[in-house]
Amino acid sequence: MSFSRTIAKTGVVAMALTFAGVNTAQADVIGHWRFENSSDLGQATVGPNLSQSGTVSYYELPETGPGSAFPTTIPQTGTSNEAAARILSPTADTGYLSSSTGVDSADLRSLNVFTFEAFANIESITVSTNNYYLAGQWGGGSDRRWAVGAEAGTGNVLIVTSSAGTNTSVTNTGLTMTAGQDYYIGVALDGENGEATVYLKNLTTDGELQTVTIASGLEILNTIGGDPFVIGRLTTSSNSRWHGLVDEVRVTSGLLDESQLMIVPEPASMALLGLGGSLMLLRRCGQTARV
Repeated sequence: MSFSRTIAKTGVVAMALTFAGVNTAQADVIGHWRFENSSDLGQATVGPNLSQSGTVSYYELPETGPGSAFPTTIPQTGTSNEAAARILSPTADTGYLSSSTGVDSADLRSLNVFTFEAFANIESITVSTNNYYLAGQWGGGSDRRWAVGAEAGTGNVLIVTSSAGTNTSVTNTGLTMTAGQDYYIGVALDGENGEATVYLKNLTTDGELQTVTIASGLEILNTIGGDPFVIGRLTTSSNSRWHGLVDEVRVTSGLLDESQLMIVPEPASMALLGLGGSLMLLRRCGQTARV
């Protein structure tokens, strides 16, 4: 390799690594559940492992049908995604995943300003007259805090909050999930000021990322309760259950903006992709010069 090409190649590497270091300040990921381990669906890559109750099925992502539009590679991290969890509500042993109320979920229980994200597919919005809750921290009485779900019969995305445990605020976000279609959903919940920004993207139709900001109407979150974090149900004993797929559930401290969401590549990832392309171009140039 000539001296000039060596300098050029070194410059490209240095430039890409420099861009990789210029990244939006990321808040701490408190919990991330990926459902990739068929023998332990509650296994966390970050945060507490969740216990499984009832039937929660390992669901390998197919080429067509429910879950086929979930990304097989997570854009922000480049991590392979091969499976989801399937939870169906009509059965008597309807499953869910939950953290304990002990020290392992203390970080989750103390969060008041955070962002919840997931990929989801609700297979029916009429199989039950109860609302369908994807995840939350909603126990009984003083343990009530927050939950995210979809309204029965309409598919409207709901945010439920409580400040004292005895009161409940149900907010219709105005965004709607269509049964049988794949979605990304994100909720940046400011429980200290009673505000939220909700993100919804239809992955099946490759629709635009919809964004709604709720400036009032949400409760300031209860800070007393010992409620567990639950996926697939409003509470561990509620009839308000999810009915469909859930994948890549992530809870992050702080309010993520659109550039930090799980479906958006990080600048570092983009820079590394650019690095790969630049090195390939240089390799081709080098080969051409040798011919």
